[in-house]
Amino acid sequence: TGVWPDLLSGLSFAVAVAGAAVIGFGGHWWTMLLGGVLVQAGKALDGVDGEVARIGLRTSRRGALLDTILDRYADLAIIAGLVLAAGGRPVDWAFGFAAAAGSLLVSYINVLAPGAPRA
Repeated sequence: TGVWPDLLSGLSFAVAVAGAAVIGFGGHWWTMLLGGVLVQAGKALDGVDGEVARIGLRTSRRGALLDTILDRYADLAIIAGLVLAAGGRPVDWAFGFAAAAGSLLVSYINVLAPGAPRA
C-alpha cells in the first residue's frame, strides 16, 4: 500500500485520544458509547500499522519507538478520560494513577523480559 506506517500510528493515536475526550467530557450515555467506539477503533488501527510496515518492508526502530510512545500516551489519555467521566474526585485520580502506572510498565517489562508470555 502507499500508506506509511507512521501515518497509521499517528491516526490511531488521534482516534484514541478523540475517544478519550468524548468519554471524559461527554456526560451522557451515548457519548460514553461513542467514545468507547472511537477508543476501540483507535486500538484496532494500532494493530494495523505494524502489519503495514512488515508487509511493505518498511519496519524501522524509529517507527517501533514512535508506535510505542504514542500507544502509551493514548493509554494515558484514555485513563484520564475515564477518571473525568467518573467524576474527577481525588479517589478517581488515585485509581487512575494506579492504572497509568501499570500501563507505563508494559513497555518496560517487554524490554526486561522479551520472552515472557504475552496476553
